[in-house]
Amino acid sequence: MEFPCSLFPGFYDEGPCEPEVQCGPSASGWGEHGRVRLGDVTPPQAGSFAPLYERSAELWTPTEPVPTPLVPPNAGCGFPRVMESDFLHPLLAQKDKINLDFSKQLSHFAWDHKHVAFHTMGRLLEPHFYLGDGYLKGKHGEGIKRMTTMLQSLRHLPNQDCPSAVSSLLRSFTFLTGEWIQDLPQAMLAQLLHEAMPDDWHRLRFPEAATSGALSWNPYSDGQHGCLIYPRGAAMDQLHFQQVALGQDDDPRIQGDPSVYDLGARVLQVTTGGPGLSEEVLAGVRSSYYLAAWSFSSQNPPVALRVVRTQTPSTCINVSPHLPGELCACTESGALYLWSLESGLQRVRHHPDNLFFRDDSKWRWSDFTCHPRVLTYADRTGVQAVDTRVPDGQGLDLFRIGKESSCQRGERVILPRCARETDPAHFLITTQFSVYVMDERVPRVPLVKWDHMMESPPMFADFVSGGGADRSDKILLGSACSQESCILQYRGAGTSPCQLLFPALELPRVAKSLQHLPPLLPHHQDVVAERLTSPLAGLAAAPSSRVPESIVLFQLTDLGDVFYQRIGYRGRGAAGGNYSCQDTPQPNATAPEQAPSTASACAEPPRDVLTNQETAVLDFQSDPIEGTRSFLPRYSCWLSALFRDPGARQQGVRRPTFHIKKLLRALEAMRPAEAPGEARARLREGMKQGKPVQIRPPELPTSLELVSTQNWKDPLSERLTAAWGGRLGLWWDDNLGLNKKSKVEALRERRRRQKQRRARSTLSGSFTSSLSVTSEVRDVDAGAPWPDGLSLSEPEASAGRTQPAQAREPAISDGDRGSASRSRTPEADSLFSSQSLRSRGIPKERTRTVRDFLSFLGDSVAPECPSFPSRSVSASFPSASFPSGPASAPVTKTLSQTPSRSQKSGGKSRMGF
Repeated sequence: MEFPCSLFPGFYDEGPCEPEVQCGPSASGWGEHGRVRLGDVTPPQAGSFAPLYERSAELWTPTEPVPTPLVPPNAGCGFPRVMESDFLHPLLAQKDKINLDFSKQLSHFAWDHKHVAFHTMGRLLEPHFYLGDGYLKGKHGEGIKRMTTMLQSLRHLPNQDCPSAVSSLLRSFTFLTGEWIQDLPQAMLAQLLHEAMPDDWHRLRFPEAATSGALSWNPYSDGQHGCLIYPRGAAMDQLHFQQVALGQDDDPRIQGDPSVYDLGARVLQVTTGGPGLSEEVLAGVRSSYYLAAWSFSSQNPPVALRVVRTQTPSTCINVSPHLPGELCACTESGALYLWSLESGLQRVRHHPDNLFFRDDSKWRWSDFTCHPRVLTYADRTGVQAVDTRVPDGQGLDLFRIGKESSCQRGERVILPRCARETDPAHFLITTQFSVYVMDERVPRVPLVKWDHMMESPPMFADFVSGGGADRSDKILLGSACSQESCILQYRGAGTSPCQLLFPALELPRVAKSLQHLPPLLPHHQDVVAERLTSPLAGLAAAPSSRVPESIVLFQLTDLGDVFYQRIGYRGRGAAGGNYSCQDTPQPNATAPEQAPSTASACAEPPRDVLTNQETAVLDFQSDPIEGTRSFLPRYSCWLSALFRDPGARQQGVRRPTFHIKKLLRALEAMRPAEAPGEARARLREGMKQGKPVQIRPPELPTSLELVSTQNWKDPLSERLTAAWGGRLGLWWDDNLGLNKKSKVEALRERRRRQKQRRARSTLSGSFTSSLSVTSEVRDVDAGAPWPDGLSLSEPEASAGRTQPAQAREPAISDGDRGSASRSRTPEADSLFSSQSLRSRGIPKERTRTVRDFLSFLGDSVAPECPSFPSRSVSASFPSASFPSGPASAPVTKTLSQTPSRSQKSGGKSRMGF
């Protein structure tokens, strides 16, 4: 390692950060030269200088407007993401202040975990609450409160908002029972929730556990093949080792199926490394409480080496580039460990407090430097160098938040990473506002600083070496929540000082892919938008040395989807090097005779330096890019696989799967039947071990007992019986009370029919009594009226008047009645049957009387349902005629001999007869 001959001049000052940062003409690195030094020209010229920020970056452009899917969508990713809208109050949203919805979280606890919140008091109050539609009166309503109205108000709440804000009844009930109705004390629960919500909000906006990312690319010796390591699965707990081939102009190709390992926890970080002379690659994997190590190569498959469990959550793991089988790890307790696969963990340092000043974060980080026994130890306040040969020794300060680095107030360390790909002595430090390139040999003073102006802090970083003295090195930065990624170029390895080369290149985000896709269905649009807008979980760069030169950038989302985009080399930028004060054009010089003023020269930067308005953000709508439609076929396949996946439509946890290790043996298949308890124990053991179990059912007796359906009174048996008979819908309506109104109407109709039947039976008794009066006609007064104007005092006139009726229908004698009954048709017999008369409301004891009377009337009379007579019998039976001659005697005799209930009561007529 060679040290630069000269560095850019600067001032060194110690102390805390300045309260206010002095703003220059524009943001640092985008509109100024920065510090300058004398130019390296021969012979030296007067006024020549070399700027710290130089606009001579190489031209790199993406070949596609959006990232392209590399592998099919992650199947079974059914855990819904927590959104910012779940925390914020919709009515109190402000730009400068964040208002967390405290009542919404409490209501979610009461709605989603009601069996926990109201279990005890619910059991005590259940006998005293009534939820029916009616009202209890008398002794049944003593000590019981009707809560039907309140229950209906809770069911119809809009979006399960706070009940007290909607209904006055619920507000009163809350004031009355709010202190004792919940099992958990409401004040204590509210205090714990209020303390946890800011931490959850901060973790949602900045997931510090995912620092450095869970995506790693390890190239092989040929430079065109490598292994991509990333997690997938429903809980991101399946580690995939995928072989990938980098083509010259075409897309990366996947070779074969990946090697998948099921882990017991979510993978948070994946890192690879190893000595440069060895083909074996060591991969370190970190979850919350587990650290694991794998070994693989281009010829050998991955092999798990060691797994370590920590008592406190781990925050980082990195692989040593110097010695094989060594890793370093940190935990939230402040401990730094050197992990050797042969000797185990060795605690190098334990520092529970922060390095330079107080901070609430428990995040710690460590990485290897250019020396095999010197590690970096970092927290949010700064970075130190720790010598592992001196246990619990005082570290050397490499970087701290303060005046030394011109930091802003509130700035914190996000990611410290050693730049071993470009220069072993350099390391990168990212914060919320800036990016620093440091040198271990010049501690506490950054070589270069750049304000990145990204929405979210850069949590992922990777380096790509330039490969030559005249080529620049690239730094790839990525953020999690906003999906931002950019390429920053700098030069300074070896004897030349570090210089930043502008403009920086901002790469397209995965979320913008939705704008370039064809129109989708509304529900498909929501599913695709949720997948594409998920935060990033990792970033890795794979350089290709073939001509034309390119860089493939891999991106991993939080839902397990892997995307890539190729960035092609388009040539070198403007010629950099030395600048001259006389050659620098003035920005406001519109004419040669106009002399620029000092104020205007200081207000705007030179034209050959990038300004804020001339950012390097690519406008994909106006700037055409080669092959802008070649990504659509891959997206079409990706969308088809996404919609075929049932987990994309049904949000929920899928059942765990077990791998079968061996088939059944012959002895196990021939095993006799077991007792139910032993079979259950063997089944549980087989589920734990992941192997099939042969269970023989017990032998059934030859004679089966008769099944009695009368004993099936439980709800399940009734439901199955109704389903077998095709009445399952009616059973559910009865069980849920959906047909309650129809049942009430049917009951009322049945009672009404019963009343009518009783009235009809009374009518037929009255009708028989009125006919029996004709046997005693001689006792009636001669002047009494007869129906239809018939009078006994005028026999001749009556006979003449009734003669047409007798011609049409003669009187029936006893002999004619028998012949008439024998000459009835089957239809008439069916009408005179007992069932037909009973269905018309005639009681059983009256059927014979009515049948005799109808036979007397003749075959032409059909039995009708008896009704209440208005004025006379002739009105009810208009075809009947009563002759006054000798034929009337048999008729009277027959009617007088007909048994009736009214004769026993003295012949008193009823119902007006």
